[in-house]
Amino acid sequence: MVAGAERPLFYICHADHNHDRVFAENIIDYLDSEGIRSKTLVMQENGQRPQLAECFRDDVIGVIGFNSQLDHS
Repeated sequence: MVAGAERPLFYICHADHNHDRVFAENIIDYLDSEGIRSKTLVMQENGQRPQLAECFRDDVIGVIGFNSQLDHS
């Protein structure tokens, strides 16, 4: 990694639902405790999800979400 560059980023993707938010918050808490930077993407229930294109940046080390949501994107 280049000196002065930000730490790698981990994406947490979920639908706009209370249970999904709790899932994301628990993962964010864990990643924070390990010093891993994270960002949450809230996906629309149906249709295109262009915001997922952010996950292909060079500084992204992983993406996690529910398979049923990511598979249908």
